[in-house]
Amino acid sequence: MVQETYLDACRGFALFRGETERELMAWLRQVLVGNIARLVRDQVLTLKRSTSREVSLPAALDESASRIDAALAADASSPSTHAQRRERAALLADVMARLADDHRDVIVMRNLEGLPFEEVAKRMGRTSGAVRVLWVRAVDALRRQLEGADLL
Repeated sequence: MVQETYLDACRGFALFRGETERELMAWLRQVLVGNIARLVRDQVLTLKRSTSREVSLPAALDESASRIDAALAADASSPSTHAQRRERAALLADVMARLADDHRDVIVMRNLEGLPFEEVAKRMGRTSGAVRVLWVRAVDALRRQLEGADLL
């Protein structure tokens, strides 16, 4: 669930209109709540999962907030390092949002989700060879965008 939330946040980061860390955390929680609602609709209400294994929404939000806080910055880092990491993450999300949809999708599936080329090809409705070529082009486009944004 947390991984899906990060992916959705990355894909929709252009929609984020806040300016502070607190606003970012609230926005991420909204994305998480939407994912939890979708999970409940798709899994629980269709009886695909046992509700006895489910966690309450407040507990899930508290746990997710802890995970998000931990992921944004390590405890051993200085405040300036925290700020630099958040800034780089925001810039990376912005660069990813500017990529073509198929480039962004292949990078997310291949690099963030860790799917093999064959699975990515199946999900994208393409051949494995075509996905490999698309992935190389997508990584090249991402690299060019990152160099332009001084992230490399």
